[in-house]
Amino acid sequence: MTDPILEHLVVNGPSTSSSLLRMLEDQGISPEAARKRLSRLPDSICRIKGCGLPQNQQLIFMSEDYMSARFKDALLTAWKSGKSVHANALALLNAAPEYVPKEQFYVRCGAPLAMKKQVTISKLLEQLERFRFIQRRSIPELGETIVSFDAGTFKTEQIARARAVLLAEKLAIQALHDWVRNLGLASYESIRLRGDNPP
Repeated sequence: MTDPILEHLVVNGPSTSSSLLRMLEDQGISPEAARKRLSRLPDSICRIKGCGLPQNQQLIFMSEDYMSARFKDALLTAWKSGKSVHANALALLNAAPEYVPKEQFYVRCGAPLAMKKQVTISKLLEQLERFRFIQRRSIPELGETIVSFDAGTFKTEQIARARAVLLAEKLAIQALHDWVRNLGLASYESIRLRGDNPP
């Protein structure tokens, strides 16, 4: 008799533990029996815990699928469906500018420096690098920069566009800062801007 979990993973690729539980229950297996099956997987089936999935879900996959295209697709889909900060962070690299300075990446992705029960920025970067979604590069014009793992060689026009976008944002933020101060919507010296130290 074919193992339904093994068959599902061979045909569909890596899946979250919750989707496999639903698949087993749809086949008439009780929730308790389904959970037991997931806890007793053969050696050819691997699992990853603590990869940013909601509600402590695991990514379950065949060993030969590790770091394959469908492994990364499954992980990204799970992040998106769970509204994970990982998906938000990766969306930054699909928008202009393609090269995001590290400090800007920290601000834009929405991950906290430290917050209970939340993925911190350091953990986020570690996981995205571990699963080869991003890499860090040093670009003279931008400093330490976060780019897609598959990014090729630096292109002058992309770097110029990144610098132009950052400059335009800085001017817009400064204009808003001045407007808020002049209208008295905040204390004159209490407003903190992106790039300030402390941030």
